[in-house]
Amino acid sequence: MKGIFKLYIFKLIILSLTMIFISFGASAKSDVEMYYKYCKPYQNNGFSADGLNETKLTNSLKCVEFFAILKMIGERNCYIFNSLRKNNRINDKSFIEVARFTANSTPSVDAIISSFIKYAENNPASWVLRVDTPAPEYLSKEFPCKLGN
Repeated sequence: MKGIFKLYIFKLIILSLTMIFISFGASAKSDVEMYYKYCKPYQNNGFSADGLNETKLTNSLKCVEFFAILKMIGERNCYIFNSLRKNNRINDKSFIEVARFTANSTPSVDAIISSFIKYAENNPASWVLRVDTPAPEYLSKEFPCKLGN
């Protein structure tokens, strides 16, 4: 089942990226509340797709997909900022300021989902925000990009 789940995630990521780029200007509802509802059953199921009904499975895949993409973007940004710093294009202070909003280390996707759920549960006023808006709080702050990585 895990192999099928990973293959399904990979296909879903490719399809979603395609859809994102095709409909870049379209506005779809993707707020904290919606992703909390997508992700919480997956967390409650031990970060496993086994035994989830079709709706919960689909929503779990959306959850994993979104946070996997967010993770990759943050890791790439961390690499870029460290490269710029290494080549004296930015100083350490600038690195720290920029990285804390847009970069992260390499946590597991499940760890990011846990951090997001904790954030959402502790900040219900943020449920109306786009899910990526508070990412510095549940991603970059919890899993910071470090100098020299």
